[in-house]
Amino acid sequence: MAHYLVAIRGDAYRAMGLLAEAGIENVPVPQALSERVVARVSSETEERARGRVLAALLGERYTVESATREG
Repeated sequence: MAHYLVAIRGDAYRAMGLLAEAGIENVPVPQALSERVVARVSSETEERARGRVLAALLGERYTVESATREG
């Protein structure tokens, strides 16, 4: 199964907590530690990877970018 990276903009600390609760690995972005985080998701497709991230952040105000395949 492939891994995808999904960038998230907003309250990065809150996003990291929500992602962790959903079992999704997160990678802090050192240059924008409080405003941006990248979710690392194993999935069959880009759409499903992004969907998992959206589900983890449901009801929150974030900008979730498209998933890109890692590697």
